[in-house]
Amino acid sequence: MISTVFAIAALLVAVVISLGRPITVFMVFEPGLWLFRRFPLKRSIGLLFVAIFATTALSNEPSRVVVLIVSIAGVLSAFAIFFNLDWLFPALPGICAVPVSVTEDEATTHARLSDNQLVVTVELNHERRAYPLDQMVIPRHLVHDWVGGEPIVVTYCALCRTGLVFHAKMASKALLFKVVGVFRRNLIMEDHSTHTIWQQATGEAIHGPLSGRVLEMLPAVQIPWEQAKQQDGMTLATEPDNARFAIFATHKGFSLLKKATEMIMTPGRTHLSKTISRHETVFGIQLNGEAKAYPLSSVRSLGTFFDTVGGIELELEFNEATEVLNVRRCDGAAPPVVEQHWWLGWNEFHPDTQLYAPRSVR
Repeated sequence: MISTVFAIAALLVAVVISLGRPITVFMVFEPGLWLFRRFPLKRSIGLLFVAIFATTALSNEPSRVVVLIVSIAGVLSAFAIFFNLDWLFPALPGICAVPVSVTEDEATTHARLSDNQLVVTVELNHERRAYPLDQMVIPRHLVHDWVGGEPIVVTYCALCRTGLVFHAKMASKALLFKVVGVFRRNLIMEDHSTHTIWQQATGEAIHGPLSGRVLEMLPAVQIPWEQAKQQDGMTLATEPDNARFAIFATHKGFSLLKKATEMIMTPGRTHLSKTISRHETVFGIQLNGEAKAYPLSSVRSLGTFFDTVGGIELELEFNEATEVLNVRRCDGAAPPVVEQHWWLGWNEFHPDTQLYAPRSVR
């Protein structure tokens, strides 16, 4: 009887440390975010208890049932050790910047970029940098850098095709992040300083000491390398020689990642509107508490057009060559950040979003 009790105790602990995070994801169980925070430490403590309970259970001529229970606990414990998103998507803590205007051929060769490959471009304090999307940003999900003297993090969630750039600073302190999982159909990350859990789609701290704080979102666009390298002062981000290997940076790994993320959709809290395809690319704008999505299929052939978001009149221009939606405020104020998501990602965090449609089809 005692052996059975200890075997069951080992199994329960193994279930928590191995299946606790998946259960949190697929049940959208917010208290379960506790398990994501400092998970390696909690996993080590859990594995210690599993070992103690299992050893105790097997020390007194255990029955076949006890051996079976302990064996299952062992399999689950192994799963907890090997299923680690930080290993699958190793964040890049820093980059090497190559001045394209000086050594364009060297930069292109080093990054293995062709003119039609996409890069994420960021401009901050008059400094410009491009980050290879398929070769660097997507396989790693998190790329840290300093641009214009400020810390930034280039982020990407493959499940919802959400690419966003944030000012990686809070309370005058630079932050480094790592990938820890998925919540509400979107990447969640943990900073190394406070071990707070952050939602990538919004930049909001959702669990931990900094809960409620929001990272500043920075303007960024995804354009072909051919257009990016023509901008004055552009530099190209390349990976340091000592960077951790990213499995999805290989051709086969990247192809597998794209196929898998096209088939997988984890649950969210918002009912997903089927007005457009869940995999439709949308450009999202937020102004004065109002959110509006511009589907790629609706704006692709419009060129320049006007619209209003949050009571602010905007002039929008879709560039067919780069597939970028450029926006300026007609009142001359700083333009809003234009976000790019799949519809399933934008709709999840903006349930009351308006959906733009050209006037001719309204």
